[in-house]
Amino acid sequence: MELVVIKDYWTLIAIAAGFGAIGGLVFELLLPVRGQIGRIEIPSFVKSNKKLRWIDLGVFASVIVGAVAAVAVLYFFPPQIALPEDPSNAEAAKTGYDLIKTIALSLIAGSAGGSFISAMQARVLVQVKDAEAASTKAQLKQISDQAGAEQSASLKTSLDTLISGIDDRTGSSPGDDY
Repeated sequence: MELVVIKDYWTLIAIAAGFGAIGGLVFELLLPVRGQIGRIEIPSFVKSNKKLRWIDLGVFASVIVGAVAAVAVLYFFPPQIALPEDPSNAEAAKTGYDLIKTIALSLIAGSAGGSFISAMQARVLVQVKDAEAASTKAQLKQISDQAGAEQSASLKTSLDTLISGIDDRTGSSPGDDY
């Protein structure tokens, strides 16, 4: 499936969401209820002290979470393939999506929707923290370079120690980013 126009992207998202929803339904069917599997929870209203407290979406919750997880997982695990534009020119290739892999990935992500969403949240949080660390490291490096001859050697050593600590945390080595 080649992604050329915006309609192609929306088609891919719809396919992922649809099969993710099916995966969410599979998850619901696999949940043991009173020792049996294959039961579907129907939506209901939950009351407390005769007041409506919330709505239990039942099976629809698993379907919605599965659809969202399947679409979100495409960001982290895109099933991309290279589509040759001209068979005689292998270098002129376009990127597309393998439809079978997209469907399989969507079913799996949908059936483990909550777990996938939690894992993706953690991964995004790590990326944000790494970006913050890189920004701090760049600022410290700039201060260290400016401090060069003007400040004492102990300040420069302290700044270099901070930069080294950031390198240890992010797994990079001195000189990678500057």
